[in-house]
Amino acid sequence: MPREDGRVKFPSLRPARRRGRKKRGRGASPEPGPPQVPTGPPSQPVGTGTPDPAGEAPIAPVPAPAGGDGPPPAPGSPETPPGPESPLRPPAQGRVRWVPAAPENVRPGERPAVSPIRYVILRLTRGSYDQEIARYQQPETGESAHYVIRWQDGEITQMVREQDIAIFPGQAHWVEQGIVIAHELPSGVGVSPDTALWAASATLVREICDRYGIPRDRQHVLAAGEVPGCPDPPLPPTWGWDRYLERLQRASGIIVDSTMADRFFAGGQWRASNWNALRYGSSYHLARPAPVRDAAWFRVPIPAPGRYRVYTWYPSARAYNPAVPVALFTAEGVQVIHLDQRTGGGRWVPLGVFSFPQGDYWAVAVSRWTDHPGFVVADAFRFVWEAGGEKEPG
Repeated sequence: MPREDGRVKFPSLRPARRRGRKKRGRGASPEPGPPQVPTGPPSQPVGTGTPDPAGEAPIAPVPAPAGGDGPPPAPGSPETPPGPESPLRPPAQGRVRWVPAAPENVRPGERPAVSPIRYVILRLTRGSYDQEIARYQQPETGESAHYVIRWQDGEITQMVREQDIAIFPGQAHWVEQGIVIAHELPSGVGVSPDTALWAASATLVREICDRYGIPRDRQHVLAAGEVPGCPDPPLPPTWGWDRYLERLQRASGIIVDSTMADRFFAGGQWRASNWNALRYGSSYHLARPAPVRDAAWFRVPIPAPGRYRVYTWYPSARAYNPAVPVALFTAEGVQVIHLDQRTGGGRWVPLGVFSFPQGDYWAVAVSRWTDHPGFVVADAFRFVWEAGGEKEPG
C-alpha cells in the first residue's frame, strides 16, 4: 500500500528466483477472498521529473546482461506484433488486399523505431473506391493513404506500409506521425454504425491503436479536415463520433496508463520520459533497480467480478531490466510475473488470465526490487473480459 513518503509496503516482491518466472503470493489466512489492496487515492502526487534521453540511452554503468542483449526479434516472429511488412487482416473482414501506391506518393520511413505513430486520420475518397485506388497509383497525384475502405461491403485495400508516410495535404507533424484511412462514401449515401464501412473502419482503427499504443480519443483519432492545413471536408454528421469511440474503447478493454494522474502512483525515484518511441501514449515512467519497497502502482476499475486477460505495454531497449517483478492483485492472491523488458516491447504483451473482484482499486504494481541491472519501466496495462461473472461488463 502506498505510504505518505511514496514508498510501498510490498514484502512479497523479492528478487526473482532464477528457476522460475512466476510465483504465487500466499496470505496468512487460508480463507479465499479479495486481496487487501488500497481503496483510496495516494496522498502524494506522482513523481514526474524531466525526460532525460542522455541518462536513459546507452548506460555504460548499467550494461545489459550477456546472452540476451541483442536487438528485438525480426518482424513476423511470434514475439512481435503483425508488422507493416504485410497487409493487416482485421478479423471481422478477411478481404484485405495489397495494392501499392506510386512511390512518388509515399515517403519512406522507419516508424515507429525512428519516429512515432500517434494519430489515425480518417479521410473521404474523392471518387469511388476503385477510382481512389487508381488515383494513388498515379505519380502525379502527390498524395496517398495507407488504407482505402469500400462502402458496400467494407473491403480494405492497403496501399502504403505503416512504417512509411502516406503523403496528404496537412501540416508535417500530423502527416509524419499519422496513419491515413480513406473511406468511400458515394454521393447521396449516408454512413452510420450499422453500415459495413463504419464497422470495418472501427475494426481497423482499433487494431492500429492497439499496435502502436495510440489513445482512442478525438485528439488522436480525427478527421482529415481537422488537421491544420488540410482542406478536406469533415465527416458527415451521421458518422457518430461518440459511438465510434465507444466501439473502440469497448473492444479494447480497460486500459490504465502512467500518464493518468488518478490511475497511477509512483514515488520520487521514478521519473517520466518520452525518449523511447515504443512507448504507449505520450510518456512512461522508469527507475533504477534497488532492493527497496518502491513500486509504481496502477489503479484499475474492474466493472464486474470474473476472469480478465491481462496485458502490459512497455518500451523495450537493451539498457532495460531482464527481470522486472509485476504484481497482480487477483481474487486468489498476489501473482508475481517477471518481465524481460530488453526485448519484445512496443506492443501489448500477454501476462495471462486471472480472476479479479469487482471494484476500483490498485490492482497492479511494478517493483524496483530486482537483483538484475537495467532500468525498470512502468507504462500501461490492459484488462480484457474473459469469463466468469454473471454477465459481460459494459
